[in-house]
Amino acid sequence: MFSSLSNNRLSGSIPATFGNLKLLSSLKLGENNLTGTLPDTLGNLKSLSSLWLQSNYFTGDLPESYANLSGLYSFSISGNFLSGPFPNFIKSWTSIRTLSLYGNNFNGSISPEIFKLPNLANLMISDVSNTSFQFPKEAKSSYMTNL
Repeated sequence: MFSSLSNNRLSGSIPATFGNLKLLSSLKLGENNLTGTLPDTLGNLKSLSSLWLQSNYFTGDLPESYANLSGLYSFSISGNFLSGPFPNFIKSWTSIRTLSLYGNNFNGSISPEIFKLPNLANLMISDVSNTSFQFPKEAKSSYMTNL
C-alpha cells in the first residue's frame, strides 16, 4: 500500500492511528503544513520502504520507535523543527539508501557507524548543534555518492 499526500497543504498532526496501517510501504507527507510531534506509532510500520516528512513544522525528538524501521530505503525529515539527540539508531537501518536530516536542530554526536551503512548513497546532514563535532574518518571510505 502506498500513500503520497505531499504538497497538499495538509495541516494538523499525523494521527497516531497511521501506525495501524501495517501493509503501508510508502508514506509521503512532505511539503505540507503538518505540526506537532511525530507519533511513536509510525515505528510499527515495519513494511515501510519510504518515509518522507520533509518541509513541515514538526517539533520534538525523533521517536526511538523509529529504530524498528529497518527496511527503510528512503527517509527524509529535512526542513522541520525537530530537536534532541541526533538519532543514532539510524545505524541499524541497513537498507537505507537516501537519508535527509538537514534543517533541524539535532544535537550531540553522530555515530561513525552511520557512515558505514552498506547501501547509503545519499546523506544530507547539517544544522547539528555540537561544537566538538568532527567529520568521521569513516565517511571518507564509504560508498556514498552524495554527502
